[in-house]
Amino acid sequence: MDVKLTGFHRIEHTDVSVRVKATVPQHLKSLVIKLCREQYPDSPLHTVRLDTLGGGAKNWGSPAAQDVFLKGGLLVSLPFLPRDGTNYLLIAESSLSSASHSYSETTLSFSAEDPYLALEMLFHAEMRSVEQENPRHLAVIFFIVLSGFLYFQVTVQKYYLFNNRYCST
Repeated sequence: MDVKLTGFHRIEHTDVSVRVKATVPQHLKSLVIKLCREQYPDSPLHTVRLDTLGGGAKNWGSPAAQDVFLKGGLLVSLPFLPRDGTNYLLIAESSLSSASHSYSETTLSFSAEDPYLALEMLFHAEMRSVEQENPRHLAVIFFIVLSGFLYFQVTVQKYYLFNNRYCST
């Protein structure tokens, strides 16, 4: 009697893949994805800069080809995680200027319970319009005008004091 046995063993790790998309595909180049334990969001276990995927942005072709390439998003494979039910965070941080763009940090939470996880992240950033004047700019303009006025007042008073003191007979 010829008996063939096949044995299966439990997969002890979780394989995580994340598809990162952006409302403006070119903004993907500014993102850094950080993998952290939920208890320690300030100490990342793994970090991926999206502009270095696929050999870097210089290998993605012309700007028109990049738009087509980036439109579907980028797939990021993370290192294997122990399959122990630990909660993790994926944090997307951008290098876009907060003065010219309006966005918030994108965070995704997941648990390492399954052998494979496919996640999707959406980064939403908008250009600030010219009408959205930053209040700090108004304060700076106010102080410039105020210091110019004070300088003018001091200069005028010195002129009159100087002329009145030495010109009187």
